[in-house]
Amino acid sequence: MALWHHGGEIYGSDTIRLDYSVNINPLGFPRRALEALGASADVYERYPDQDCTALRRAIAEKYGRIGLSLRPEDIHCGSGASELFQLLVQAIGPRRAVITAPAFSGYEKALINNGIEPTLFLLRREEGFRVTERILTVIDDLPAGEPAMLFLCQPNNPVGNTIGRELMEAIAARCEARGIYLIVDECFLELTDSFRELTMLEGYAGRPHTIVVSAFTKIYAMPGLRLGFLVTPDEAVRQRLAACQTEWSVSGPAQLAGRCVLDEEIYLAEARELIRRERAYLTGVLEGCGFRVYPGEANFLFFEAIPDLKERLLEEGVLIRHCDNYRGLGNNYFRLSVGNHDNNKALAAALEAALSR
Repeated sequence: MALWHHGGEIYGSDTIRLDYSVNINPLGFPRRALEALGASADVYERYPDQDCTALRRAIAEKYGRIGLSLRPEDIHCGSGASELFQLLVQAIGPRRAVITAPAFSGYEKALINNGIEPTLFLLRREEGFRVTERILTVIDDLPAGEPAMLFLCQPNNPVGNTIGRELMEAIAARCEARGIYLIVDECFLELTDSFRELTMLEGYAGRPHTIVVSAFTKIYAMPGLRLGFLVTPDEAVRQRLAACQTEWSVSGPAQLAGRCVLDEEIYLAEARELIRRERAYLTGVLEGCGFRVYPGEANFLFFEAIPDLKERLLEEGVLIRHCDNYRGLGNNYFRLSVGNHDNNKALAAALEAALSR
């Protein structure tokens, strides 16, 4: 399987009725944003604001309401988190980089596309595929004084577990002391109950080498519009990002939708409650099938099962994510998203049918 394969590849098939391979908010795209896009035809007829001025201001205001002080000028927007990872590598130009394995393949792709072969920090099955204090030794092995990067996913994709605040602070402090850029991917964190406790947006201004990346994709169920942002107090990095980025990278419709969804606080609270409840339900379903489910907090579950489970479920019209192309994993690892209860019951029935054959 190709290394850069992702979920959501439903095109070319007319038999898939449930897509559990992508991890977006189970409540779907907020209705108010959809209505705003339908009522704003002019946004399609003019060039978008290249600096995303109103959007950056709205992002800062959104987090300010929960006590996180962000300066709009410290925010840089892009066409999804994947573009931002590419831009960061181009802008910083590291000679060395460390990524965990398993983790989102976009970090490795960004590095390899820029001629950098990353060092893999292998997460261990016996440790539940968690980032542990072992990562500090890897940071110490990176040469001080030359550009280097460490990518961490919070929570991890595909596992769904988080790095505790104490360890994350220790990692950030070690990186700051050695001049290593720590890239923290928080694209899923706001869909967990731990966002306010764990986000590295807290106190970001005092950590110039820590860069937080997030996206509207998962949080607001809008992957088709491609919208993400990062936060860094380092003006020189932001200037290099802007220099590397294609003109009008963030479309007008994406900026409009982004501004609309940032007020959806009840929507997010309801999503977190649904995810909490349905994670427990799906964990019971999977464990009832004899599969090993790994602990996590994200809006998806990571588990071990029979190697041909994806193919069996496809015959039932259900697509899940086979994790065989993640570094460090074999062909018996899978990930599936958390859906609404009706869809989750349909998934449970599909599992029963698939396993009875």
